[in-house]
Amino acid sequence: MTESELIAAASAGDGHAFAALLRPYRAELHAHCRRMLRSEHDAEDALQEVMVRAWRALPGFEGRASLRGWLHRIATNACLNEVDRRGRRPAVSDEEPPDEGHEPDEREALEEALTAAHERLPAGQRAALLLRDGLGYTARESAALLGTTTVSVNSALQRARVSIGAPRPGRTPDPRTAATVRLYLEAVEHDDIDRFIAMLRADGPVAERHWAYA
Repeated sequence: MTESELIAAASAGDGHAFAALLRPYRAELHAHCRRMLRSEHDAEDALQEVMVRAWRALPGFEGRASLRGWLHRIATNACLNEVDRRGRRPAVSDEEPPDEGHEPDEREALEEALTAAHERLPAGQRAALLLRDGLGYTARESAALLGTTTVSVNSALQRARVSIGAPRPGRTPDPRTAATVRLYLEAVEHDDIDRFIAMLRADGPVAERHWAYA
């Protein structure tokens, strides 16, 4: 069966079709949860929660984005909820030495990444980074959402990754940036992808003529 056929069957309540549909994504979803929660045990629990949420939400899947991106957004929200539930920073995994200093939780890390993107990147690079690395969209999907080409998106993403990786002295973001970041966080936490995309498109020029300089 094709993916579309599996989605249709699973949406109608076919558990076997649902298992077959998610089988190719289980390993990467588990790795995603483990990176966010930094705990093998918690990642297993989060993955089960992702399966439950996906099963319940699948009838409403409209196919505007890839199934992979949709599942990754469910996993991100499940992990953020787990961090909230624990009320503490994520546990350090077996492979990582404990840090004696303060380490931000996943919500703080996401906020820092969004703040850095808004302070340090032009609109095109920021949009490419948030869609590709933040929400798991493919280059083709990102290009369609932003009205540009896959080549432009990939180029902007490459430059964004270089810029965002450069060191920057810590400072308090200006109020306008902080307010904008809070709106993006709210959209992510409520899985309101239409709102997120609308904010990206309103955030700066996305027409093709601007991407050469993004």
